[in-house]
Amino acid sequence: MIEMKHFMMTMMAALVAVCAVAQAGHVYIEDFEIGPGETMEVAMLLTNAVETRGVQFNMTLPDGLLLEDYELTKRATSRKMKPFAADRGDYWAMGMYPVEAVCFEPQEKLAIMTLYLTADPDFKGGNILLWKQRGSTMDCNTIILDDSAATVKAAPTPAQP
Repeated sequence: MIEMKHFMMTMMAALVAVCAVAQAGHVYIEDFEIGPGETMEVAMLLTNAVETRGVQFNMTLPDGLLLEDYELTKRATSRKMKPFAADRGDYWAMGMYPVEAVCFEPQEKLAIMTLYLTADPDFKGGNILLWKQRGSTMDCNTIILDDSAATVKAAPTPAQP
C-alpha cells in the first residue's frame, strides 16, 4: 500500500513537471499590416514562465516579405545577449545566447529583438511562422517553447487620382 501511494505521488509530481514545461512560453510577433514596398520595425516578443537563459527558433516568412535586418532590444543587450541568424533559404534560424550567467526573468510580454521587414510591391499578406523554439535554463537544460504564428496583412494601395 505504501509503495502504491509513493508511486502515485511520484506520478503526480511528474505530471506537474510536464505541465510546467508545457507552460514554458514562446517567442512571438503580434499581427500587423504592412504596405507595398514599405519597411517596418516589428517587435519580437518573449513570454516565459521560467527563467530563460537564451532562445533559438526558426522563422518562415510569407512570400514577398523580406528580413532586411535585426537587432536586440536594450533589455536583451543589458542581459549580455548575443544574437545569431542564418538564412537557410526557406527559413531563418535565429536566436540569442548570453555571454555571462544571466537569464530573462519570467515575463508576460518582453521585447527581445527588433526585426526590419520589407514588403515587396506585390506583397499579398500571409503568416510568419516561428517554430522549433527552444530556450535553456541557467543549468543549460533545454526548455521546449511553443510554436507561434503572426498574421501579416497587406495594406491596401492608395488609389491614384
